[in-house]
Amino acid sequence: MSFKLHTPGMYPKSLNELFSMHPRRRHRYNNKWKKHIGDAILVARCEQNMPVAPKYDRVELTLQRNTTSKHGIRDDDNLHGAWKPVIDALVHHEILTDDTRENIVKKIMLQVSVDNGSQQGAYITVTPL
Repeated sequence: MSFKLHTPGMYPKSLNELFSMHPRRRHRYNNKWKKHIGDAILVARCEQNMPVAPKYDRVELTLQRNTTSKHGIRDDDNLHGAWKPVIDALVHHEILTDDTRENIVKKIMLQVSVDNGSQQGAYITVTPL
């Protein structure tokens, strides 16, 4: 059974934005993702009737970035690196045992342009293999 998370209004910054950040600011940004993923896990557990959060060894990870055209669609190589703080947060909260190739067997990364700002955010699906 897949485990689905959503972080309303928060989606990954581009890799160029991450590299241009001062190290302290990037550290705060990464911690912010840990908090948002932790909150999303609590919400998902309630919505999916799970007494405890699952922990997966081998997964397929689907990562979807919904944004308005105002914030723009990123090029694919920027998108790939932009998900690192999110994946690190999943490891931090022990949804994933590790972020190696042996554990994340397949990654699907999508970008969707939405008209409604309330649909913005990151949509993460963890499917065990």
